[in-house]
Amino acid sequence: MEEEADKFGYKVLYGSTEDNLTKARGLLEVLEYRQVDGYIITPTPNLDKEIEILKNSRKPMVLMDRYLPQIPTNYVMVNNFQGAYDAAEYLLGLGYRKIAYVTTTSEQIQMKERMNGFTAAMKAHGAAFPRKMVKKIPFSVSKDEAVSQIMEFMKSVPGLDAIFFATNYLGVFGIESIKDLGWKIGEDVALISFDDHDLFRLHTPGITCVSQPIHEIAQNLVQVLMNELNQHQHQINQVVLPATLVKRESCRKRTKTPAV
Repeated sequence: MEEEADKFGYKVLYGSTEDNLTKARGLLEVLEYRQVDGYIITPTPNLDKEIEILKNSRKPMVLMDRYLPQIPTNYVMVNNFQGAYDAAEYLLGLGYRKIAYVTTTSEQIQMKERMNGFTAAMKAHGAAFPRKMVKKIPFSVSKDEAVSQIMEFMKSVPGLDAIFFATNYLGVFGIESIKDLGWKIGEDVALISFDDHDLFRLHTPGITCVSQPIHEIAQNLVQVLMNELNQHQHQINQVVLPATLVKRESCRKRTKTPAV
């Protein structure tokens, strides 16, 4: 985004909310005090009021990664439903049937759409996907606690042969969990994560993932914002980009009995 904004002569002030509502509100106050020209926001849960205030005051704004269904706004995001659907369909095509799903406790729209896409693919192919195959982990827990929870969950699923992680940081925790269990990725259990990560590319075996088009997302975010800034447009622009399944060695055609 910094590279794209620089093409138009704008600088980016950056702050992380860590998915925390209080931090998000504080950052918005600081940015308003700095009299910024426009906002690119990844909204935290319950930030609806602040987003609505910005919208009503006609501040140039675009949301990224997710949107608020009840507030019509500009946004740029990936097709989360399609990405998760493709991941489930790919695993099923390789012969996996006992597929677990690890996600966060977040009820935000992008996480719901990933769950809905995965569930729809399982249903479309007649694959069982009971509630016990889903594990939700709070964003606030420590890495060690998350790894421990994932390990216990995987051990609790008889015949588990594949696992999908709904975010890349959970995927990283999953790699550690599988290693601690003494299982082999791609042999004892297949692994796919939503979002790519440098570790996934460098890991042996490489980790299959649903990749988001980072540069295209940035280009669209800045372009939508520039349209509002320079042309005073208030027409809503909602951009949904396709996700890409990147196939690596963590998912192979199923040939052996899974770890138990």
